[in-house]
Amino acid sequence: ASRTRAHCTAGRANGARSMLFATGDWLPANPALGHRTLAEGPELGNHTKSHQSMRKLSRAQVHAEIAGGGQALVPFVGTIGKWFRPSGTDVPNARDGAGRAKVQAWY
Repeated sequence: ASRTRAHCTAGRANGARSMLFATGDWLPANPALGHRTLAEGPELGNHTKSHQSMRKLSRAQVHAEIAGGGQALVPFVGTIGKWFRPSGTDVPNARDGAGRAKVQAWY
């Protein structure tokens, strides 16, 4: 949470637009920070429900992770979101709803 606050503060101070990929478990546990993130300009994206390694899950578990992360976004953005970044993979960028790479991620 402290890194996220620092990210929001630095972005706002420098006029930068950014993206926060939140997990479905983290976002409901940190609603004030989720709302602050949106108020200060970054978009919220789906980073799965519980940040498990997607490559180690069954197809049904992968779908549940994606759906759970999306459902956690609804109270914040009104939809399941338009951005997704899988957890526990070597995919270095975010995907839009059609699976096209759209945003370069950094670590």
